[in-house]
Amino acid sequence: MENDNEDEAKESQVRRDKSRAEFIANIGHDLKTYLNPIVGFASVLLQDDEGLEREQRNQIELIAESARRLLHRLDALVEFQRIQAGTVSASMDWFSPQALLSELVASYADRAKARKTELRHAPGAPPKRIRSDYRMVLRVVDELLANAVKAAGQGVVSLEVNHQAAGKEGFVKVEFKVQDSGAGLDADDLARLKKSLAGPSGKSAEGWEGLGLGLALSREAVRELGATIEVQSFPGVGCTFKLQMKLAAKDAEL
Repeated sequence: MENDNEDEAKESQVRRDKSRAEFIANIGHDLKTYLNPIVGFASVLLQDDEGLEREQRNQIELIAESARRLLHRLDALVEFQRIQAGTVSASMDWFSPQALLSELVASYADRAKARKTELRHAPGAPPKRIRSDYRMVLRVVDELLANAVKAAGQGVVSLEVNHQAAGKEGFVKVEFKVQDSGAGLDADDLARLKKSLAGPSGKSAEGWEGLGLGLALSREAVRELGATIEVQSFPGVGCTFKLQMKLAAKDAEL
């Protein structure tokens, strides 16, 4: 009888998770119908090179970029809700970590130029290819890069990816590093951030305080990947975020 009650409770939780995922997906779809025209209209306005003053162009670019970021967050939120509900699973495939960083640097070029932020893509020591969920890894590093560009201001943001060959544990360690030259965090703020990043999963609201939606979703992504996010910071020096992955030797081509 007790087992029957437990099974019924689990099935009820699964139904609630799926219902929540569907609800979030519907909300996301409705919001995107309003955001897409904003992005499109801003893009049309930016094509008028002669009719816009520099400040007008900067403001329109800010509107377009903010709308694109919100679209990105909505897609991520919907996807992770579906993963947690068990309606979809992580998609594992081969990709080049170095190419992923190159793609991100290219996508941030205009934004960094407008902010007078110097973007550096360091050579590092990347593996040739890894097998993981490309979209999840991209979204996490993208979020770390967005925070770094915002924090750095007119400073420097550097990205690199490194690996450590399989040791006794049999795992290849892959690390994406994003470093900024911003103001950094004091000891208390850093401690709170580390606690939040290591907190419980998104099925509980506990531990999300102070993360913001982007980093909270990134935390859920790294859980699905079996990875971790490490952060180091000193006031006046900036922050360093590291996405650290442990892959089976068969999932990394060195």
